[in-house]
Amino acid sequence: AVSFWPDESGRDNNATQAQPANTPSLSVLGSHKALSFTGSQNLILDGDQLPSGSTPSVVFAVAELDDHGAATDCFEHLLAWGTARTGEARMIYKGCGTALAYADTFNTYPLMHPKDTWPQGRPVLVTAEITGSGVTVLMNGSVDYSWRNPPDVATNTEPQPTAMIGGALWWGDSDGWAGQIGEIAILRSEE
Repeated sequence: AVSFWPDESGRDNNATQAQPANTPSLSVLGSHKALSFTGSQNLILDGDQLPSGSTPSVVFAVAELDDHGAATDCFEHLLAWGTARTGEARMIYKGCGTALAYADTFNTYPLMHPKDTWPQGRPVLVTAEITGSGVTVLMNGSVDYSWRNPPDVATNTEPQPTAMIGGALWWGDSDGWAGQIGEIAILRSEE
């Protein structure tokens, strides 16, 4: 079990899990160490250190979905932070009742039109650029979709003390990632 995933950025925002039943296990993704999640495991990090408000960010994640029922299972969150209110979060996940890959700002997924599904059993590099004006998602370097905020749905991520890898805080221990996560990098960016 892995209860500590060190932050390599120098910001000391390490991901931890104090509950042994919720800790992911160590695995290998390609030839690199990774964490294996079963859907009810997660790691917690300091959400106050992550981009908030309309501050632009880019998230890079290397992950593999291992859910053979992905087309019918509900949400599986790879990463989430913010508040469970429309436009006030940032998250990357597999959609509910579909294997499509999403990145959105909470409850804005009906406006998104992703075309790429999470590949089963093989790693993918997901890039999610979230700005005050919209979201752009790339899968293995190719644009999956871009979305521009309608005037009534601004990106305004509400800072929260807790963020989650392998799940979303507002769903507790359900709707978590089923598969491996090899790397996550969250960067503030310039629009």
